[in-house]
Amino acid sequence: MHKVDSAIATSFIQYIVNQYLETLENNRKVLVDLTKALNEEQLNFIPRGHNNNIIWNMGHMLVVSESLLYKTSGSKPPLHGFDINRFGRNTRPDQVFNQSQISEISEALLRTVAIFNDTTSGMAATDRGTNEGFVLTQDTLQFLLFHENIHYKTVIRLIRAVHP
Repeated sequence: MHKVDSAIATSFIQYIVNQYLETLENNRKVLVDLTKALNEEQLNFIPRGHNNNIIWNMGHMLVVSESLLYKTSGSKPPLHGFDINRFGRNTRPDQVFNQSQISEISEALLRTVAIFNDTTSGMAATDRGTNEGFVLTQDTLQFLLFHENIHYKTVIRLIRAVHP
């Protein structure tokens, strides 16, 4: 009976993890679609009353999610052609990002979940969602979506400011 209970728990944990990752992936698709018509100047513009711009928010979302997803996985997050330290906590945009960097950030946002799943595909569901090995908890996933939502709403306000 214990093995059956364990198998059910493992399946449920995997289901929850997959649901959160699917939501993250879908939200990112919408974000990239909303910003793809904006030009380099609009993505880099910091409106009066704001501390950052659209592309910084997108980069910040990427860096924070990768930090949380890979923190205890034993795997390293993907390498990027831009300095991820520019998007960490307590940072602000300190450079203008060119179209190549903007494209890389947008593409990386869209690939996060697929790369994470590929990187952790050999881990059992329990390793991805319990206290054994890699700890990806429901609290972590809830925080990740909450954090992304804050920055998503900021991006929407910034889009309205640069594209009235």
